[in-house]
Amino acid sequence: MASFGFKAVSDSGELQLEDAGDFFRFLEGGTSDSVYYESPLPHYEVDFYFNSRVPKSEPLILAIRCDSVDMGMGWYLTDSNGEIRGYHAVCGGPEGANIPYKLFARYGWNTPSPDEDYGMLLWDENGKLVYDSRVVEAHTIDILSISWADGDSASHVDRPGAFYDLPGLDYYYEAYAQPSPTGGFQQMAAFNLYRQSGSGALECYRAEGAVSVTYASDWRNEQTGDGKTIIVDDAP
Repeated sequence: MASFGFKAVSDSGELQLEDAGDFFRFLEGGTSDSVYYESPLPHYEVDFYFNSRVPKSEPLILAIRCDSVDMGMGWYLTDSNGEIRGYHAVCGGPEGANIPYKLFARYGWNTPSPDEDYGMLLWDENGKLVYDSRVVEAHTIDILSISWADGDSASHVDRPGAFYDLPGLDYYYEAYAQPSPTGGFQQMAAFNLYRQSGSGALECYRAEGAVSVTYASDWRNEQTGDGKTIIVDDAP
């Protein structure tokens, strides 16, 4: 990290801006849409549809609450032009509808019209706008590391209903066959889910489901991030 630069800290000691990394600005907030049960692999899935369309190459922060429903492996949805239009994820149950989310994008892409005439603006050495105080900025209030091991947990600042950048975490989803008690086979599905525990911790656990089938298969899909999640301020 550089020895010199720009940093802004709130009165409560929360780091709000630092030019050592990209600045992200608020794009939109909303709630998840449809939740549905997937068969023959037994689990629930949920969709988040964005009002914005974002280039696939653009870095994003998608911060999702997981205090009311547990969240698992997910991926961004694209439209026919290859732009991101939403997010699709495994979730812990049918109560996955209306999950709040907040979407942030890096500066320099489709900068919105500001609401005020005056403010503080920062440009990099190439003349690209990297911060504008007249639009809402993503404020990181904590960063935590957590593994996908069953029962692992990590503490963070006390924040009921925290918004976590869940796409950056590690996930697995596997299917395997085992004999059914009633004969034939059971198709088993196992995957990891994250949930907020209390108001100051995130935890991971293994979930499983089974359905009787005439034929079953074995496979595993892993999705590896950096094992860290950003918690953003819930003020915007």
